[in-house]
Amino acid sequence: MTKSKRTLKAVTAGLMTAMLTFSSAVQATENFDVQSETTWGIEDYAENIKSIYKANYPEQADIIDNIVDTLVFSDEFAGIFAAEGTTAFQIVEDSLLDVLAPEPSPQIQTDDLYTTKYFFQPIQQINNYYCGPASTLMALMGSGAAEYNYDDVKSKTDELQTTLANQLGTTLSSGTNISMITKVLNNNVPSVNGYKFKTKAFTVYSYQRALDFIETSLVEDCVPVIRVPDTALLCYYKGKSFSHYMVVEAVDFNAESVTLVDPHCDDKYFGRHTIFYEDFENLAKNSKDFWVSVYTKVKSDNSYIYE
Repeated sequence: MTKSKRTLKAVTAGLMTAMLTFSSAVQATENFDVQSETTWGIEDYAENIKSIYKANYPEQADIIDNIVDTLVFSDEFAGIFAAEGTTAFQIVEDSLLDVLAPEPSPQIQTDDLYTTKYFFQPIQQINNYYCGPASTLMALMGSGAAEYNYDDVKSKTDELQTTLANQLGTTLSSGTNISMITKVLNNNVPSVNGYKFKTKAFTVYSYQRALDFIETSLVEDCVPVIRVPDTALLCYYKGKSFSHYMVVEAVDFNAESVTLVDPHCDDKYFGRHTIFYEDFENLAKNSKDFWVSVYTKVKSDNSYIYE
């Protein structure tokens, strides 16, 4: 990790204490299995999780409705639910708890730059729908994955993109689902001290938290992948609008800036771009949902209603 000696504050037991209040509600759902209960659909589980959280946070009922509806009716969620229903709703629970019972933010020390110690060059996607594979490749290189040392031979990186696209299930019609990116990263980057890559979703209620998780990921020498919901929110796209994957290479605390590495096949957009915190927060604040794959501390097995 370059120039960073940042020490993360130990996470307190606050989250677990908050989750104990769910004990009676959990008993009502302990027999549910999101994957095997075939008579239930996404809408049924959405209403179930709303009712459980509203029972424990009645004053936040409107926020709970909005967060759940925003996420479960998104294209990204549909893909995750189809592959693994339990994981999909754990992402929703994380998003709720980031607002209702947030963990303490990591404590920033004196260092001004947070970036991985593993060098990687920007990788340009080989077609207009391989932003997911290209971003995954950069994240693997920048996270020290053993089989993905940097190789400046373009034919090699092109070949790796194609291999990753097959692993990710990338298609022209639907692109890449972020849950598959997280799975590939975890298959190649070891879990250390309870940390692993995890899919996180942020809404207008929790957009400030996105940068905390991204900084933590870089402190752990792992490169986050972000799904930009609308490129028009980035100044260098000058209003051109589509969803897109890229990685975060660095966060500069003193300059309050974030360095993105964009794999776009058009040279106008490809490469490193530095934006300010405010611009970064706009990605979540001014869109319905903002999805990231970050290296973070994994909650214990009994932290979720849906297991």
